[in-house]
Amino acid sequence: MNEEIKILIVEDELLFAKLCKDFLEERGFSISVAFDGLEGLEKFEKERPDLVILDLILPRLSGQEVLQKIRENPDPKLAKTPVIVLTNLSQEEEEKLKKLGADCYLVKTSITAEDLLVKVKEFLGKSS
Repeated sequence: MNEEIKILIVEDELLFAKLCKDFLEERGFSISVAFDGLEGLEKFEKERPDLVILDLILPRLSGQEVLQKIRENPDPKLAKTPVIVLTNLSQEEEEKLKKLGADCYLVKTSITAEDLLVKVKEFLGKSS
């Protein structure tokens, strides 16, 4: 079942992106990775993932801009795609991001891979 579930990871830290990708692929998810905001947005529109894991500090287009563009997508199904913001920025940003449409806000240094998996499953359950 999971191989049909597509997750897009938008993350410019190569090692962190690879760790997330490998971890989620080992659990049967189909993973695509973009290393900057513009590439992330292009892959989002082309691949139509079931969930996005999004960093905030990205080259070419910030994670906040990517989030806004996802929520403004003319396709209602795409506009409602769950977005998990995964960043090292302080949680002071959390309220602002939730207003922009982030479904969840996680701090990289405060979570485990298992914590991320729990959130991924939680939001995929809500979207299916």
